[in-house]
Amino acid sequence: MKKLVTGVLLILLSVSVVYAGGTVNTVWEKSVAQGTKPNWFDTGNLTRGFAYGKVGGNDRLFVVSRNAGSFIYILDAANGDSLGKLDNRNITGGTYHVSDVGVSDDGIIYVCNLAVAGTFKVYKWTAETDTPLVAFTYDATGKRLGDKMTVTGSASDNSLVIWAASANSNQVVKFTTSDNGATFAPTVLDIGITGGSASVGPLPDASFYWNAGGNSVKKFTAAGVVLGTVPGSVVATGSNAIRFLTTVGSDELFATFQYGANNENARVVMVPNGDVTMATSYGLTTTLGTNANANGT
Repeated sequence: MKKLVTGVLLILLSVSVVYAGGTVNTVWEKSVAQGTKPNWFDTGNLTRGFAYGKVGGNDRLFVVSRNAGSFIYILDAANGDSLGKLDNRNITGGTYHVSDVGVSDDGIIYVCNLAVAGTFKVYKWTAETDTPLVAFTYDATGKRLGDKMTVTGSASDNSLVIWAASANSNQVVKFTTSDNGATFAPTVLDIGITGGSASVGPLPDASFYWNAGGNSVKKFTAAGVVLGTVPGSVVATGSNAIRFLTTVGSDELFATFQYGANNENARVVMVPNGDVTMATSYGLTTTLGTNANANGT
């Protein structure tokens, strides 16, 4: 989830206690207000991708900077301490060489470029000290890929899926593997809708939530057939960077980032029995301030 604000800047939103209609509080915070914002975290649109993952047994937060140099910063997820950067040698190509990051369940770090046209490229690190390797490349002609990327599953058991939603075509591309991540095969789903900075929040059964700037949150089957739309009274169209969280009984929970006036926060939504028409607000972070960036990057 990805998410730059001006004024007050939170890198990590970690839930300590969530209750229906309640507030989600930070465990730690790096912000302008506290005077703790890292000097490398710019106030434009170039620092925007981040992901949590357990790598080498350690809880980490990886933050992508699209500034010249193409850095991926490593933070201790427990307290926000800076632990250095991933090796960025041999990273080339794309409108931005790096744009988003995800971590597989078995601790492999994946970083994608932004491909407005040309080649969508994904790199991997199997340890924090590794030199990056190209996991795969994909001809993204006609598709803007890489604004957001979602990584689910593990390479070790071939459940790994790398998801990329196009920001200029009605498509979501799923990259799957049958050889433990040595190669990937694309599956293109035409979902009939598009939007800026589009992202997906997959469920374990490969159905997924989707949202993008200027669009309402929707849920799709694994084949890309729309199941329904979350009411605008629950999540406004000024939102993106959606993530599925978990299932509690038969109810689903997801989180998404809301931008614009009086928002700049993350909303946790409960979907009773998976029926998006019945979705309700479950928890809300405090506002992070104001942001002039129209698409909430």
